[in-house]
Amino acid sequence: MDLRQACRTPSRDEAGVELLMTYFIQLGFVESRFFPPTRQMGLLFTWYDSLTGVPVSQQNLLLEKASVLFNTGALYTQIGTRCNRQTQAGLESTIDAFQRAAGMSPLGLPGQSLGPAQGIRGPPH
Repeated sequence: MDLRQACRTPSRDEAGVELLMTYFIQLGFVESRFFPPTRQMGLLFTWYDSLTGVPVSQQNLLLEKASVLFNTGALYTQIGTRCNRQTQAGLESTIDAFQRAAGMSPLGLPGQSLGPAQGIRGPPH
């Protein structure tokens, strides 16, 4: 199974987080190699909104990268909810997982804006 396909259904544990982060890093390599910021490649990437089915197209990989970060944050919240919060160590693990989830916000990508009407935009040209 290829890496992108495996990322569609990652395990809900640290191995799943590692898989998603490996894919995220690979996207960075692909982006730097094939999508230089100095020129438009003419390729359109299309994703479909999971709730409405409305297609969204972009000429860069920012939406894919933001989706990976969002899914990584979602995995961290699932990891955090499964920790034993009755013990000090479990409580600390829960806090760590939720802090990691908060740190996965796609707004951390350069030039991002996630307004409801704007979607995700790349750096201004």
